[in-house]
Amino acid sequence: MKYNTFERLFSQERMDRYLQACGGDSRKAMTLYRYNLLLSQQMFTIISCFEVILRNAINAKLISTLGNEWLKNSVMPGGRFCIPATQKDYNSISRAYNNLVAESQYFNTMRNRIAHHEPICFYLQDPVINTTHVLNEYQKIQKLFLWMNVDSRALLYGLDHVQQICNKINELKPI
Repeated sequence: MKYNTFERLFSQERMDRYLQACGGDSRKAMTLYRYNLLLSQQMFTIISCFEVILRNAINAKLISTLGNEWLKNSVMPGGRFCIPATQKDYNSISRAYNNLVAESQYFNTMRNRIAHHEPICFYLQDPVINTTHVLNEYQKIQKLFLWMNVDSRALLYGLDHVQQICNKINELKPI
């Protein structure tokens, strides 16, 4: 596809950052845009797996502590939510949850950037190729999988190409 058509389809405003990041090379800009789409797909898949596994791990812990009806029994009048646990159980659950939230606070931001079709091959609004932020988030997810005793290599077999795509993106940096 010719760059003019590509730019018309995706908009000049959107493509300007890619073009600038590639030193004005329109072919590289289109390639970078496509790689960013692939990277977004990869990260969204990994974040989705993490969120489901985390939710299920929290649910399993609460079931083992509070029983199968923990969610139903936790809804108070007026729609408020309260987990009726012993202080020891509550402290254990609370500590684990707070540690996970502290480590995963940026996943929601990354997921939202992907969902709103924002580029993740740049750091924030800079028109400079930079996959450091994505790779840092990726490493945090890997660490959290490890904390939850999840074999992420086996889980994401055939799905995880984040490092390879980041390498391809980094090869597009102007010399």
